[in-house]
Amino acid sequence: MVVVSGKLIAQTDLDASTTTYVYEQVNQVPTYNIAIAAGSLEYRNLNTRTGLWAEKTLIDQASEIFKETETFIKTVSIPYNSIFS
Repeated sequence: MVVVSGKLIAQTDLDASTTTYVYEQVNQVPTYNIAIAAGSLEYRNLNTRTGLWAEKTLIDQASEIFKETETFIKTVSIPYNSIFS
């Protein structure tokens, strides 16, 4: 599995060992904010609007570490008139 900071729009298995992924990023993002991850990944929802990708062996630990993400988003949105709400 490969994930990036964009929406997956196509995934094609070329052969038993090669997969092509195509992502779309409609919002302009500075190059230093782009994330790419590859491996045996699993996705876990943290709540209705946030989640995380991590290696399957680390997903429980990562979920615990990032469990307060929603609280951080709410705290940041207060001075910015709910841009992130």
